[in-house]
Amino acid sequence: MTLKEDPHIILNDVHFTYRNQEEEILKGVNLEINRGTITLICGPTGCGKTTLIRLLNGLIPHFHAGQLEGIVRVGGKDIQLEKTSTMAQTVAMVFQNPDNQLVSSSCEKEIAFGPENLGLPREIIKDRVEFAIQMLDLEGIREKTPVELSGGQKQKIAIAAALALQPEIIVLDEPSSNLDPGSTLKLRDAISSINKRMDTTIIIVEHRMEVFLALSTHVACMKAGRIIMHDETNEVVKKREFHQLGVQLPATVELFKTLADEGLHQGNLPLDIKGACALLEDHYSKVD
Repeated sequence: MTLKEDPHIILNDVHFTYRNQEEEILKGVNLEINRGTITLICGPTGCGKTTLIRLLNGLIPHFHAGQLEGIVRVGGKDIQLEKTSTMAQTVAMVFQNPDNQLVSSSCEKEIAFGPENLGLPREIIKDRVEFAIQMLDLEGIREKTPVELSGGQKQKIAIAAALALQPEIIVLDEPSSNLDPGSTLKLRDAISSINKRMDTTIIIVEHRMEVFLALSTHVACMKAGRIIMHDETNEVVKKREFHQLGVQLPATVELFKTLADEGLHQGNLPLDIKGACALLEDHYSKVD
């Protein structure tokens, strides 16, 4: 895989063991992620995905203590030398359960909470809140309290609050875990819009790959505490190791991989139903 000379995120031979535990969770992780990409991190339960993303904003080792070895540089900063509060301005984290990070009495105040804590001028805070609300189409719920919201709306408020910090990187941990299919698709579109309009680096840890695989530019596969594969999405899905990873893959990817193995398909595998339909339409138009 071709990488730029100055990756946005660099992990070099990273090992980590939580305090009071004997077994290493991360076992020599090497990973480089470029600015402006959307990277899907996948792997079986217990492989170290959540531990890895906790490194990116300094939650490890400053909040979740343990033995950390290796190099972790994010946005040019060494996470071991920076405070978590400083790293939060570079990396915004959206957790799996948005209820754990919504603290204000209204959605608008929730979005403003981060910039206010940075001590930004009132006018800048107002501009950032309005931008996040418009970006994620939240005008209709700005005055509501978070407890009134659906799971999908809460997730979008959490993302809007992250966006108002104007971070270089947004990390989403299982963003669709509490969402219905319709809300998940709207969330996917919002993530795509943020990435395109702001050149924000997006990292997604997710099991529902049928929604987010087609959105991603790159995929990093983890197994037993290591990154075993990291490449552009179209390259990763072709590899046998990806199909043997032990995660649920989109049916279209599995189907066309089988066809490719039997010599009945050439080229990239479709990453979702839309891509599969386009391939089939193209095929039958040539047959006609």
